Amino acid sequence: MNKRKKLAIIIINYYCEELTKNCIESIFKQKNFTDIEVIIIDNGSNTPILNDLINSQIKVIKTPQNIGFGAACNLGVLNANSKYILFLNPDTQVYEESIEKAISSIERNKEITVLGCKQVDEDSNIQRSCARYITLCRYFNKIYGLSKLSPKLFKGYHMIDWDHKSSRFVNHVIGAFYLIRKQCFLNVGGFDEDFFVYYEDLDLSKRITDQGGKIYYDTDICIFHQGGGASRKVKALRLFYSLSSLLLYGKKHFSTSHFIILKCNVLFVEPILRMGILLITLQIKSFMETKSAYFMLYKKQFKG
Repeated sequence: MNKRKKLAIIIINYYCEELTKNCIESIFKQKNFTDIEVIIIDNGSNTPILNDLINSQIKVIKTPQNIGFGAACNLGVLNANSKYILFLNPDTQVYEESIEKAISSIERNKEITVLGCKQVDEDSNIQRSCARYITLCRYFNKIYGLSKLSPKLFKGYHMIDWDHKSSRFVNHVIGAFYLIRKQCFLNVGGFDEDFFVYYEDLDLSKRITDQGGKIYYDTDICIFHQGGGASRKVKALRLFYSLSSLLLYGKKHFSTSHFIILKCNVLFVEPILRMGILLITLQIKSFMETKSAYFMLYKKQFKG
């Protein structure tokens, strides 16, 4: 039996081989940290180029089709033999001591169940990577633009009202860098595979904190995050999956009355707002992509 590692890093690859390779190269530039294994789930993209990466610390698992982000992450955990799990997006790159600092931080503070970190873009701007749980009020603040108009007064679920320059406990850190104690992940049942993609990490955080776990954002740890990844190329599908997952999240965590209000707004009010603005601003391509996304959503919601 292989010796248990301290950390397993799980990366989901879906037609983003170059990003995945760059991410892995950054991992193995870490200082003083060799007690890791990297598990790549090649999620239905079947890219032979990833085979070149396999060594004693890297395992590649191929799925015959895209099984969804949460399901792919769960598959990675099943193949991990470690104390901690780090879910890391392929469009990220870690800096020299990012992982070592993260492990030290979570080991020093036994209260922490999940650890997130500061994420910066190409221009070193700090990305707003923490979130609150979605409520009906926060959904309305977002969809009607109130959270952009006055983020501090009308709080949405994305924490754009906070500069992310200080460390604190939060509701949620996004799954681009999501370090968790493996046993805690198993205790809550892992990712809910009903979420194909989007909001599965928020749902996981909600279930973790509902059971008494704590989620910490550590601004002393930093990574680069490009954002978008492979989903940049499929905007209609991205919106469809985002809306579908929002409805699933509401069904799981809202009261019945609040879920009905959410569903009515997502299906009948939000598309008018979205497409109306796109028409007024003459963004015809985006209008057609949005129209396609809602067509797929209606087909799913009203099938049969």
